[in-house]
Amino acid sequence: MSSSWDQYIALSRFGYGPDREEGLGFYRGRPLDRLIDQITDPRLPKHLTDHGGIELSYKFLSAARKNKTKELVRLARKAMRDNYMGFVYDLFLHRQKTDQPFIERLCAFWSNHFTVSIDKPVVLGLLRDYEYTAIRPYITGRFADMLIAVASHPAMLLYLDNAQSFGPNTLFARFAKRGLNENLAREILELHTIGVDAGYSQHDVIAFAKMLTGWSLELRQNRTPYPKFHFHARGHEPGPKTLLGRTYKEDGINEAKAALSMLATHPRTARRLATKMARHFISDKPSSNLIMKMEQAFLRGGGDLFAMTQAMLRHSESWLQDLRKVKTTPDYIVSSFRALGFQPKEFHTVTSLHSLDYLPFKAPDPQGFSDDNSYWAAPGALVKRAEWAQEAAVRIKGKYDPFMLGKQLFGPYLSNSTAFALKGAESQSQGLTLLLMSPEFQRR
Repeated sequence: MSSSWDQYIALSRFGYGPDREEGLGFYRGRPLDRLIDQITDPRLPKHLTDHGGIELSYKFLSAARKNKTKELVRLARKAMRDNYMGFVYDLFLHRQKTDQPFIERLCAFWSNHFTVSIDKPVVLGLLRDYEYTAIRPYITGRFADMLIAVASHPAMLLYLDNAQSFGPNTLFARFAKRGLNENLAREILELHTIGVDAGYSQHDVIAFAKMLTGWSLELRQNRTPYPKFHFHARGHEPGPKTLLGRTYKEDGINEAKAALSMLATHPRTARRLATKMARHFISDKPSSNLIMKMEQAFLRGGGDLFAMTQAMLRHSESWLQDLRKVKTTPDYIVSSFRALGFQPKEFHTVTSLHSLDYLPFKAPDPQGFSDDNSYWAAPGALVKRAEWAQEAAVRIKGKYDPFMLGKQLFGPYLSNSTAFALKGAESQSQGLTLLLMSPEFQRR
């Protein structure tokens, strides 16, 4: 395989595609080594840290809990929504310019795996902190650490209603008139770890939910930052619990931590995560050999995400020349801006997402957005992409040769049919539209 093939695959399959300035030159040398360098030393972008969203979420919760006027609740929600749109813009701009695009793809993958949705309005103010503190630090670390960080973050506790889940036999349940809520326990088992086909029972769900009772929030204003995780011992269901045939003695907060650590290193979890990651990056139907290599690496390292990710990168299937995955909507927008050298403002990002019927962090259910090609390449979705590509091409200022840009972006992947279409374009905007809608650009 030539170096230019490797460069294109590294940029597109594991990133957001080539940009207009560097083309395929972003990954000089051995692209595999550059990818492994990224997961060896991932950096936390400080400009994506929380900018007051947590405080805004507190004000919203406080206004709602204290039955403030509808106007105060509306204003609090609007402030959170503005914060959310600012975060989306910052995130998209960072992904357009980053020199660690594979890290951003991994962050997006794990954030979708552990979906929280703005369908719960309070989540709007918590997204920055959730992704920065519960996802990013762990994408190449131990899965157990990420799982515990996610399960204890206010965004997840509020999204899946565990903040108000208290043991049926506790004082909290009696006075707050809130009992056991199974949502978080069920989704951790079904979606985040071992999977729905792992053979657990409703008894296991209830037992795990009891372990998670008391995992709630600190909402007192004199404690900052707020809301933050707090274990309410008086709301925790007492007594031993049995999960997947293993009995956990009464141990307060440590019960759920022990159960989460067990689930994080379970063979079923290894198989589920390896399969999901391979489907996301490589193919809707990855080979059993690729999945096996990834899950073995995960298990050998005791739930090591670095080892699993590296096993994927080093497998020959990851470097096959055929482009088997359709870009997701957000990745398509980012890669388009990169390819055209377009510097978007927040307005451009928001309107682009809206025109393609996509809202970040608003998946239809806790499963997150689908990784299947059919989800992103439905006929109606492709029509909308074509309309958006046409509008984007018209906005571009300056002189471009669509054919030369195609050669620079696609290298050896530029097909004869696409080259012919780009050469024959009647105008620059038509040529750029054809480029953005070409199979080479739509797929990775």
